[in-house]
Amino acid sequence: MALITCPECGQSVSDHADACPKCGYPVGAMIEKQKKDVDDLCNLGCKYLNGDGVSRDYKKAAEYFRNAAEQGHAIAQYNLGLMYELGDGVPQSYSNAFSWYLKAAEQGLARAQYDLASLYERGKTGLQSYMQAFYWYLRAAEQNDPYAQANVGLMYIHGNGVSKDYKEAAKWLLKASEQGIAEAQFNLAAQYVHGDGVPENKVEAAKWFTKAAMQGHPDAQFCLGMCYRDGEGVLQDYSEAAEWFSKAAEQGNGSAQLKLAYMYQDGEGVPRSYEKFFEWYQKAAEHGTADMQYEVGAIYNDGKENVPRNYEKAAEWWSKAAKQGHEDAQWRLGFLYYFGDGVPKNYERAVEWWLKAAEQGSTAAQIYLGDAYENGKGVPQSYEKAIEWYRRAGDAYSRQRIAEIWKLLE
Repeated sequence: MALITCPECGQSVSDHADACPKCGYPVGAMIEKQKKDVDDLCNLGCKYLNGDGVSRDYKKAAEYFRNAAEQGHAIAQYNLGLMYELGDGVPQSYSNAFSWYLKAAEQGLARAQYDLASLYERGKTGLQSYMQAFYWYLRAAEQNDPYAQANVGLMYIHGNGVSKDYKEAAKWLLKASEQGIAEAQFNLAAQYVHGDGVPENKVEAAKWFTKAAMQGHPDAQFCLGMCYRDGEGVLQDYSEAAEWFSKAAEQGNGSAQLKLAYMYQDGEGVPRSYEKFFEWYQKAAEHGTADMQYEVGAIYNDGKENVPRNYEKAAEWWSKAAKQGHEDAQWRLGFLYYFGDGVPKNYERAVEWWLKAAEQGSTAAQIYLGDAYENGKGVPQSYEKAIEWYRRAGDAYSRQRIAEIWKLLE
């Protein structure tokens, strides 16, 4: 309840009163008219924002929202804040967005509370604050906002802005999951897998993975594929596993791409196909480990089954792995540069890569460096350096080369 001033006599009157107790002025009707006028301003803003019956005009929308917002209209305040955050019709400004979100949030508007929390969580207020983010997410969650409930659950899992509490996390994730939020369903399923805050239950996990997966959640699709592959929470079914791996793989999930590749390699749930194996293995390697990238390069270098030999592709993939410090990729990339296979012949580049691999203990690279110094290819000729690298290699061939050099020097 708030006090307003009667325009007739100046008496302070409750904003819930129908009439001024002193002069009888109908303040209740006046307030209702003012509310309607402000609602009309906000509605006009929405029409211009959405192009509803008028040409879309963000600037006009912002003007109407501002007029209503300055009179305390919560939805207009939120909409104006959103326009500032996005830079629609007004200069982009997180500080102005924050200011208007806060006004609307303090009036209890759940969507404003959610977006205000998001600004705090992302540090767009000038200072990242998980505690403030949690406070406002919780305010929105208590109003049954499903996305806020999902975020509250996550913050309890990670201990962001609040002490870790898996039981509280599960409670909020369940609320969001029951409202169909796929991310919450996925995280709730993961809690059932590990028994975090809920009893470990593979059947419940598979149930929630399924709900999220059916909404297109790629991580849930991958996990559901694993459930079917391993028979956890569902009957083992390689065909179902392959189907869910495929859905996740098509969305770029690297783990699913790798599992699908192996299913094609082994003929589990899908017809055996080396071409399909290599297609998905190569996609997985794009964002996978250096070992995977090295293997792709090796397949191209050697040519295997229906994959033709391609030195250019081998060099491309070994370069990816070599830059991550993969020892075998480094010396083999050097080998390609030495002979000009797939790349321009360049003894200096060959030596560069051999040196990197040799320093990691690669015997092959140490031998090639010994040979480079012995013959002056890519480096100044030096028997001393050649002997040094041959000694570090220590194999039979290197010992023989050392003996030959000593004969030359006698």
